[in-house]
Amino acid sequence: MDRLRKKRLFTIIWIIAFVVAAGQGKYLVSLFLFILIPLMIFWWRKELVSKIKEKINIFKDVKQKKYFLITESNHTSDIVRRREIGDIVLEIVGLSFVAILLGYSLIMKVFPKTELYFKNIVLVVLGIMLVIFLVSVLNNLRYYWTSLYYYIIPFIFIVICRQDVVKKSNILMFFLWIAVAYLIFAMSLPIYILRKITNNIILLSIFISVIIPIVFNHLLVKYIMEYINQSRSDIDIYKQMIHQYKIPKAIVDYIYKTPETFKMFNTIIDKWTTNETSSILGTMNFLCISSYSLGSFIINMKLKLGDSKAKEIYSELIAQEKTSKSDDSQTYSKIRDCIFYGGESYKNRIIDNLKYRELIDKVEFSKTKHTIRHNCFINLLKKLWNWINNRLRSWI
Repeated sequence: MDRLRKKRLFTIIWIIAFVVAAGQGKYLVSLFLFILIPLMIFWWRKELVSKIKEKINIFKDVKQKKYFLITESNHTSDIVRRREIGDIVLEIVGLSFVAILLGYSLIMKVFPKTELYFKNIVLVVLGIMLVIFLVSVLNNLRYYWTSLYYYIIPFIFIVICRQDVVKKSNILMFFLWIAVAYLIFAMSLPIYILRKITNNIILLSIFISVIIPIVFNHLLVKYIMEYINQSRSDIDIYKQMIHQYKIPKAIVDYIYKTPETFKMFNTIIDKWTTNETSSILGTMNFLCISSYSLGSFIINMKLKLGDSKAKEIYSELIAQEKTSKSDDSQTYSKIRDCIFYGGESYKNRIIDNLKYRELIDKVEFSKTKHTIRHNCFINLLKKLWNWINNRLRSWI
């Protein structure tokens, strides 16, 4: 067994021993094991420092677009590296949260009287760490479920706001929060990923705009009305309502003598409930479709800014080609940046140039290309999604 495997084995043993001892309340043993945590960090210091330096270098390379390969159709190498950065951030935040939680539980067991002094401070710290951890999870998943993020944002805000969102006075504030959410979404993703989303926005927006009214205005309203009718036990409910609102005795006597009046009340309540429910669901439908349009507008604004930058870089390439003074590395960097910001339209123009195509092949030939690996469930979902997407395109 090599040195690294021994380290891993001993680390796993110490972690298991620490958790067992802390759970059983053995103070001295727990304290002794807790002291070993810094020793473990010191023991792994070289590997930790090397790992952190490696990820920092990857982060710098991603910022410089070194993993954005022109010859890759889906730019998987860049996506894989971005996911690696998100994974290491998530691991650091998660381990920090667990370490603070275990440390607090151990201190409370060894020194129970200090709970009054440190409880509020620790709870605040744990709350902040929990928020940071959740943000890290969302930040990491944006490279896995990018399209899902785009379509789920309006529903998240509707669920959070609930009844308040259907009020006209709150709709403006709702759209303000939606704009902020989509702005953060657009700023946190590279342009080439956003460009993939926009290719399906119109298609899925049409699909959702057709499905939501059908589901809301027919199926849900029908279900709600059946539930309301089943919940009405008998005529005594209406009698209780009459006494509750102190209706004049003459009207009450008239209602008791004419049972048809209760049927009229039942019809009025059904229509009012149906109209009210349809109004709420219609407002939710309007908010969803409008939110998607707002998100599409924000994303397209970033794409237009990228297109203007690509146009500027392409003009520099043309001017540089006329002067015949160019360095291969600088030329390749400009080509890569132009395609990164401009997309397929600029890629086709550049690839048509034999000189640029040979330069790209020469530079990227020796570079390692990464592939994204999915489990069988994800592959099945992708096939299902591609089938639905192709069907919708054929219908339109």
